[in-house]
Amino acid sequence: MGMLTDRLPVMLESASYGAAYRGRLFGLFALLAIGVMASVRRRALLGGAFRRALLGIGLIALGAALLEWVALPYGALSAVVLFGLGFGLCFPAVHLLTYECAVVHLRGVALALLYAFYSLGYVLGPTSAGLSAADFPPGVLSAVVACVSVLIAHLLARKGVYSQG
Repeated sequence: MGMLTDRLPVMLESASYGAAYRGRLFGLFALLAIGVMASVRRRALLGGAFRRALLGIGLIALGAALLEWVALPYGALSAVVLFGLGFGLCFPAVHLLTYECAVVHLRGVALALLYAFYSLGYVLGPTSAGLSAADFPPGVLSAVVACVSVLIAHLLARKGVYSQG
């Protein structure tokens, strides 16, 4: 998410797109994410929470790549759509997995840790995206991080760490 919150406004501003256009794109992101979260409420839909989380991370990685590699305005629009769909799939799935995989008396602690790391990522994401922009193409770096996350999650699933598959 740091990629979207840091890089998208910078790219659009340098291409002379106004604040209103940037705001509409972030509004589209939010509406898509909320729509997906509201419509994907069944546990087994799309293969369960773990597969929804993997699909969401994959869509976010694809959005990060498109943000850099597809010319504006289509690159920004397609990235926002993919980020919104991916976040809408991933966010509730991760919460469900955290709840289901934690021991009953530690569920509150597990969810608190999830929110703590999510908040930390929201602060460190844009910071690291801004700092690494000079050394790496940001779309490539975000896509690599997301792909590594998908790979780690897939390896954990094969070892049976998660109860859902």
